[in-house]
Amino acid sequence: MTVVGAVIKYRGAKPSLPAKQFTPIKKDGFDHIARMWFLDYRPKHFTRAGAREYGYAPRVGELLPRASKAFRRSYYGRKLKKLGHADPLVFSGASKRATAAATIVAFGTGSRIKMPAGNLRWRNKHSKIDMMDEMRRVSASEVQALTEALDKRIQGGLNANRDASQEKIA
Repeated sequence: MTVVGAVIKYRGAKPSLPAKQFTPIKKDGFDHIARMWFLDYRPKHFTRAGAREYGYAPRVGELLPRASKAFRRSYYGRKLKKLGHADPLVFSGASKRATAAATIVAFGTGSRIKMPAGNLRWRNKHSKIDMMDEMRRVSASEVQALTEALDKRIQGGLNANRDASQEKIA
């Protein structure tokens, strides 16, 4: 199962903190998981293992026998011969390099990762492949890991806040 543009919410206990104190803790948690996705999961989108995990559409020639003339003439065959790799979403590497520069914006209710898309926006009118859609996919295991990381980060922030308030009392 893959998800496009995952929505991850904090599911933990609601603290007895005013929103003015709880919002920065949530914002830190959402910033943390956005950076986690960017550093750990974005590079996987440019690998063949990632293409299988996210359910990318097969490229033209990918399913053909490698010894056939049709394979050698296909996009996949030409890419393999010219560049020596068959990584998805990568031909020249411009899109892979472009997405390495991102702006992460976190809110108290979520976060957004803005990446320059490079050639991922390009659409072949004869193909149903949407590379932007493929780049936005998130696997179920990633959603689980990100949700757990968010809960852990927010709980850590709440614990630190509680410890700080107890020190003020004592």
